[in-house]
Amino acid sequence: MPTEPTKILLVDDDPAMLRLLAKWLEAEGYVVLRASDGRQAMELVEAERPRLMITDWEMPNVNGLELCRWARGQNFGHYMYTVLLTIRTDPSDLLQCLEAGADDFLKKPVDRNEL
Repeated sequence: MPTEPTKILLVDDDPAMLRLLAKWLEAEGYVVLRASDGRQAMELVEAERPRLMITDWEMPNVNGLELCRWARGQNFGHYMYTVLLTIRTDPSDLLQCLEAGADDFLKKPVDRNEL
């Protein structure tokens, strides 16, 4: 029985970052969903139930930390891994990512091999 490709939701208010990350992930066989802010991401998460969400921290409306907290309060029927993208490097900021429910974080600019 063939398995379905893994759905990944990318969330970033920078269209160039969305295009770049989507290109890299699609080349690896993932189904990529895109959202330009946290509110749109919430709608896509509820409708599509991705397995992984990669979100920017700094966004208008609902930021990445708020989005992670919201996601951890939902019951999707499966665990949705979350990764926060950030330019911040202070250990206390990175701890905030984990406390908000992120499983991991990637520093911007994102390295393709690290992704």
